[in-house]
Amino acid sequence: MAKLAINGGPAEAAELSAMLPPWPHATEKDRRALLEVLDSGQWCRVGAGKGGWSRVDAFDGEFAKFQDAKHGVSVANGTVALELALRAMGIGSGDEVIVPALTFIASATCATEVGAVPILVDCDHDTGTVSASSIEEAITERTRAVVLPAYHGYPPDFDAILPIARKNNLKVLEDAATGVGTEWKGRRIGAMGDMGTFSFQQAKLITSGEGGIVLTNDDKLAETARLIQNIGRVHGPLVNDFLITSSNYRMTEFQGALLLSMLEDLPPQLELKRRNGEYLADQVEKIDGIKTQKRDPRVKFSRYKFIMRYDQTAFGGITKERFIEALRAEGVGVDERAAKLIYRQTAFATGALGTTLPKGLKLPDYAGMFLPNSEALLKEEIMLGHTYMAVDKSGLDMIVASIEKIKTNVDELKVAPSIKR
Repeated sequence: MAKLAINGGPAEAAELSAMLPPWPHATEKDRRALLEVLDSGQWCRVGAGKGGWSRVDAFDGEFAKFQDAKHGVSVANGTVALELALRAMGIGSGDEVIVPALTFIASATCATEVGAVPILVDCDHDTGTVSASSIEEAITERTRAVVLPAYHGYPPDFDAILPIARKNNLKVLEDAATGVGTEWKGRRIGAMGDMGTFSFQQAKLITSGEGGIVLTNDDKLAETARLIQNIGRVHGPLVNDFLITSSNYRMTEFQGALLLSMLEDLPPQLELKRRNGEYLADQVEKIDGIKTQKRDPRVKFSRYKFIMRYDQTAFGGITKERFIEALRAEGVGVDERAAKLIYRQTAFATGALGTTLPKGLKLPDYAGMFLPNSEALLKEEIMLGHTYMAVDKSGLDMIVASIEKIKTNVDELKVAPSIKR
């Protein structure tokens, strides 16, 4: 009689999906915040600047304070936040910007959008964050900046990387899109370097559907960022005097109101997900063949994704893809969006990087790249979304029991039919 659900046996985590909280989730308080903006007639931040209260201005200050930064500049989304930050730091035509290859593509295309060249480097295999040694090896006379993504909430090694950046006079941009609430040595990330950015896209830990913010502790960079954000116009009462040429990166008052409301409720949500992530990591690491991201005493990180590394040799040679099929059959919804290394993205592999780069500029051979740590991690990692970290311990135990069940019955899995999805 079959024991594995993939073969028709009972699913170990059949009740788990019903335990997952909906995401995004709006409270009555969130609805009131949006209706207040609707009724106010001040839907645009510029309109609010005529004398009304701006929710975006308020969120700028509150979120910056929450992340231990001095200044916040909210924008339409996390992608343009990265572009704005590079512009504010003076990164432009022909400059080189070091970026890890294992990250979301916006961490690299923010460079091409300002005319700079992304130089792709390897990650640390134990954390997925950019490797300090790979950064140092990639520096040339044209290198002007380095982008440091938080890898699904986990921060890079600032103690190792920041001295390298200072020594080589490089600007440091944190792409903390997934790192809301993450701490490095007791300080929340986002302004550890020169500037940092966050995303409030629908999947993130705090969301307004779209949205983003740039943080910094540097007064001059903050002033420049506000100019760039507001079409080159000085922030404040509406005037038609533009000091620089720029585009419109502004966030709406609806977004600001929703984010302000959600921020009030965020700390206990982050703590629950962090605590549950620690518990789940403790349990799954007892299973031979499963590892999680390295736990560093300097790091207290938000669990945007729960990442496991799967060793198929410990599971009788069963491939990761086959293991995921079996895990989903048991009722554990593994994240289906497979990561893709930036140098394998079509735009990079074919050289179709758009019209923003200077003509005649020699680009790296992206299609010919092979970064061993990034390649290895991509073959091993399995991810669960952050809503799994919001269930109670009985739900977490179902995840553990499902993995243990598959391992115990691995011989049965070898002959199980493939599930077509």
